[in-house]
Amino acid sequence: MATILVVDDERVFCDLLKTVLGSHGHEVVTAYNGREALDLFSQHHPQFTLLDLRMPEMNGIEVLRKIRTIDADAAVMILSAWGSDALEKQARQLGVTDFLSKTLALDTIITSMQRFLPPTTQVVTPPSPPPVQTKSPPPSVQEKSPAPPVEKPKERSAPSEQATSPSPSVEKPKEKNAPSKVPETDCILLIESNADVSNYLKQFLTKRGLDIEAAHDGSAALQFVNKAMPRLIVLNMDLTGMGGLAVMRELRAKKYTGGIIMLCSAEDETSLNLAIDMGSVDILGKPVDPERLALAIQVSLLLAKG
Repeated sequence: MATILVVDDERVFCDLLKTVLGSHGHEVVTAYNGREALDLFSQHHPQFTLLDLRMPEMNGIEVLRKIRTIDADAAVMILSAWGSDALEKQARQLGVTDFLSKTLALDTIITSMQRFLPPTTQVVTPPSPPPVQTKSPPPSVQEKSPAPPVEKPKERSAPSEQATSPSPSVEKPKEKNAPSKVPETDCILLIESNADVSNYLKQFLTKRGLDIEAAHDGSAALQFVNKAMPRLIVLNMDLTGMGGLAVMRELRAKKYTGGIIMLCSAEDETSLNLAIDMGSVDILGKPVDPERLALAIQVSLLLAKG
């Protein structure tokens, strides 16, 4: 486990990174401005710092300079949606470990970050004793078992022929159950009644490398789920016709166990609580910020991987 400092004036982005990195077993502290970041850096001496470039009062380059006076070898990664070659050059001269765009997928950012974490945080996971023990029992079982089973099947050879007749009846129900299993798909299902909003979000998320399928009402969404189970569903609570909560109930009734991100325009506590009880992984306000939605999707997918 590593202590990681996340510095960004966007609280939503800090919270998302804290959730994702925390799920990987790291201790995460967050700061929303440069001065707070320097105080936390001095207190916690983090093993890694994720630093936003553009912040009010003190930007990322200035914070990085101050960090270098505290720890010349500290691992610091700069994230920015507004980077430039000149700023990246300054950061490189100050020894930044990496300079990445916020538009990258979160798993890409985390993979890049893990390359610079101390070896102890990465080597802890693979335990050596279990594999050694799992290899030894099978041979011992195989050496002791051959003699007894050889004689027993000889006595049961006659009844085994009689058992062949009922066996087809046992296999038939298995074949009947097979069609009921809906295949899984890697796509994300977007359920949004407004065609303009749906098209815009689909185009935006597709550019982020996500496989998006769209349904414009509840019945179309349920028909889709009958054919394929998406990895994740983005569901507008204010659908025309069948409402979002009704669709969510039907999805759970169809044994859909994936994550559901709810989009809602009104903060109805009763509806929100029902959505949470039915397994909503996130609830976003409308009009939805596509950047925020993209991050929420990435977090949900990463958490689903475990």
